[in-house]
Amino acid sequence: MRDLAPRRKAEVCAIVDAHLGRSRVRVFGSRAQRKAKPFSDLDLLVLSAPLGATLRGTVEEAFDESDLPFRVDIAEAALLSPAFRAAIEPQVLPLD
Repeated sequence: MRDLAPRRKAEVCAIVDAHLGRSRVRVFGSRAQRKAKPFSDLDLLVLSAPLGATLRGTVEEAFDESDLPFRVDIAEAALLSPAFRAAIEPQVLPLD
C-alpha cells in the first residue's frame, strides 16, 4: 500500500485481516497512484460476493473506531458498474 506510514499500513492490514482477508482486498485511487495528500481517503476494493449489511457494517465500524486520521471507503467489486470497474482497473493494486 502506497502513501501510508508503516504504522497506518499495519492498522489497515490488521482490520482487513480480521474481517475480510487480505487476499480479497485491493487498493485504488489516490493512494494507489501515489498522489495522496496526508488526509486523502483510502479506497479499498473487495473482490468477492457482496459483503452483506452485517459484515460491511462491522468493517466500516472497525475503520471508524480506528486511530486512522483518514476515511476508508469500501467498494465491492460485485456491486460496481462495468464502467466504474473499467475506469479503476488500471490503478488497482494488492493490499500489501
